[in-house]
Amino acid sequence: MRGCILKRRTLAFAVYLILTGAALLYSQGMEITGFGRSKLGAQTDNGALFINDHTLEAAFNWESDDAELHGLAAATSDGEGNSGFELKELYVHLYGNFLDLRVGKQQVIWGKADGMFITDLVSPKNLTDFLTRDISELRLSVTGAKADFFLGSHRLELVYLPIFTPTLLPASDSIWYAAKELPVVLTMEEASLPEPSLDNAEYFARYSWTGSIADIQLLGDGSGTTRLFRLYETGK
Repeated sequence: MRGCILKRRTLAFAVYLILTGAALLYSQGMEITGFGRSKLGAQTDNGALFINDHTLEAAFNWESDDAELHGLAAATSDGEGNSGFELKELYVHLYGNFLDLRVGKQQVIWGKADGMFITDLVSPKNLTDFLTRDISELRLSVTGAKADFFLGSHRLELVYLPIFTPTLLPASDSIWYAAKELPVVLTMEEASLPEPSLDNAEYFARYSWTGSIADIQLLGDGSGTTRLFRLYETGK
């Protein structure tokens, strides 16, 4: 009972922070947007709920002729009494004639089609509910710097991420959990995360050219293979 009360107080405090912060920023002339949402999902065979999420999200945006300040925060709660507050984005975007620079916690979207992540190399994914989340919530924000260079129809994008952000996988009790029925008993462990350092930083680059009849893109990833989890046979 005590834990439930504390979780409700945490959610109430998170909602208070979002609403109070939005009011203060609005008074300073910033653009404020947001929404509240509840999502329910049930299995057709037994009626069991597998989605029971409640979200209050607020974004603020301030712009000048050559700069932008953007922030995005969310308070969340589920049917099991778990609640939390997350600062999802907070970055400064500087504009120039030949160079744009964005620094902070941000989403870097390189995918061309909604729901397809073939070329979306930079942003890790939130797969805790598989693909049932909105497309904007499937991509996780990363902390780093992104520079865009422009020259006519040519564009070069460079991304530097000093802090590694892993993809989130379903919990072991989730209906989306991967290793359920296999011929051997396996144990799944989360991959160990690298320490923040220059040696462990991630680097990405993309060159693009836009023509009248076709677009060309070349992408590069200097971070190596990202390990999501490790499987090994129990007892070995």
